[in-house]
Amino acid sequence: MNIESSTPPSKLKRIDRIIQTQPLPSHLLQLADWLGMYYQANPRAVWQTILPSSLTAKARPKKSITDNSTNNPRGASQLNSEQTALFQAIVDQPSKPHLIHGITGSGKTQIYEALIDTAIKDGKSSLVLAPEIILTRHLAERLRQRFGDRLVVAHSGMTPAERRNIWIECLLSDEPKVYLGPRSTLFLPFRSLGLIVVDEEHDSSYKQEQSPRYQTSHVAAQLHRLTDATLVFGSATPSLTTLALTTRGNVNLLRLFERFGEAQLPQIELIEHRYRDGIFSQSLMQAISHTVSQGNQVMILLNRRGSARRLSCDDCGESVRCTHCDTPLVLHADVGRLRCHVCGRDTFPPTSCPTCHSTELHYHGIGSKRAIEELEKLLPSIKIGRLDRDIETQEAAQTIEAMQAGEISVLLGTQMIAKGLDFPNVTLVGILNADDLIAGNDWMSAERAVSLIMQAAGRAGRAQQPGRVLIQTHRPDRPVFMYVKNHDWDGFAAEELLQRKKFGYPPYRWLMRLSTRHTLLETAEKKAALLASHIQAQDPLHTRFEVLGPAAPLLARTGKWFSMQLIVKARLRKDLVALAAKLDTDWTIDLDPAQVI
Repeated sequence: MNIESSTPPSKLKRIDRIIQTQPLPSHLLQLADWLGMYYQANPRAVWQTILPSSLTAKARPKKSITDNSTNNPRGASQLNSEQTALFQAIVDQPSKPHLIHGITGSGKTQIYEALIDTAIKDGKSSLVLAPEIILTRHLAERLRQRFGDRLVVAHSGMTPAERRNIWIECLLSDEPKVYLGPRSTLFLPFRSLGLIVVDEEHDSSYKQEQSPRYQTSHVAAQLHRLTDATLVFGSATPSLTTLALTTRGNVNLLRLFERFGEAQLPQIELIEHRYRDGIFSQSLMQAISHTVSQGNQVMILLNRRGSARRLSCDDCGESVRCTHCDTPLVLHADVGRLRCHVCGRDTFPPTSCPTCHSTELHYHGIGSKRAIEELEKLLPSIKIGRLDRDIETQEAAQTIEAMQAGEISVLLGTQMIAKGLDFPNVTLVGILNADDLIAGNDWMSAERAVSLIMQAAGRAGRAQQPGRVLIQTHRPDRPVFMYVKNHDWDGFAAEELLQRKKFGYPPYRWLMRLSTRHTLLETAEKKAALLASHIQAQDPLHTRFEVLGPAAPLLARTGKWFSMQLIVKARLRKDLVALAAKLDTDWTIDLDPAQVI
């Protein structure tokens, strides 16, 4: 059949080549349509998320996607009675999502492995999600020992060609595999998927901050519906939203109360400490020295990068800020530069205040680099390692390997050290600046802080030797610390959920963040105020919407652009979706935001 085209031949391009591949699985097409609707994202952004960027590149000789794998996998771990009961409960109800709420070190991974075994026997693949690349590598070593060359690791640290090869092989292969990776691994073109595991489901890294701004747990649930794959969430500190779903019967709650083997939960102690007396309290230093002398290891959490948090003027009080995005700059003394942790720009420290030109500039706050320097002075004979986002991925992997091999005695780092790492010889965990963690001003600040502290504490005493946790704080009498000291996530969750219900935050209300920007601050403010008035005029009795703002977000300026935002609350998510669908393209839409500042 001849088809006439109105396009002149001079405007047509020649066919370069035909890409030999298979049609996309129907569930992936349905997932793409759902993503666009559920998060009000345009199809271009959706498909850029789903398809590998190098899909149309010319094929090259591919590297094995299972490098360093073994052909002699270890046998299955023997589940204890508690784990066996949970495993059976999941197998008996494959159509319902499950949450494994297990204390740190309770052996959730052993249950994942048993479920993967079941999927493989049924001829189906498994997907295991981990929140960070660095954690993916750590978990990969364990799964590789168990499943050998069935394991396929995929993450954004790979080259485009490597990611393309994984994507194509997943599309073409019917052999059951075990796929491990971060949130983007959800969009591989699985031929037959039997299991989806979202490990550390509470982690903030599971929120995508570019369009489509999806929450991994929501996408995993939709993938579960489309493929009939068993869905399992796992965490020692599950998100309060997921916990609320268990009380409503949407998710099956399964509990692990015991640590695997003979390990016990660590003893947690609160130390009243002022930083004018030094970064490390005398009690913590004595505990570090004693632990290392016994041949054991120490982990220290300080969730601040750099050497000092800010450089400010004593005369006018202003901090030295990034000229591009107006964020306070952080000192990195090892390179002698001030660095912006938002946009990455850096500069030499000024000799006078950019605002009032005073020379009374002083550094404030403590970062991981400064803490390392102090620790090396106090303990010059001890090998100390650092783990934070200023370290390259390869160097971070080497640091973890050195810690596993016992070559490092003390590992100091930011929240990365609390993300599922398992070092059997760690018997002491120190937590610095606990007050800064607690003192957030976002609706999820308390949840994130307590989760981080409890996750970090859980790194201690995971083998046969007892663990100890020392938390430095100005206010050991804070009520929230009692939940931490008693390892009582349920008690904290119950109190926090009462506050959220009172003030109308998830899981009792749905949220949408709308932001707009302009080269003139006044124009951005006017546009945001106009939309707020329009929404309120449509719903004068506030029966459907509650509007907060307009207000400037935390990142209020980027280069020449000024931003303003609105937060819209609603009882029904479909009302927010309908509202978002009517907005022009000048608005950035974030349904289910992880933070609102």
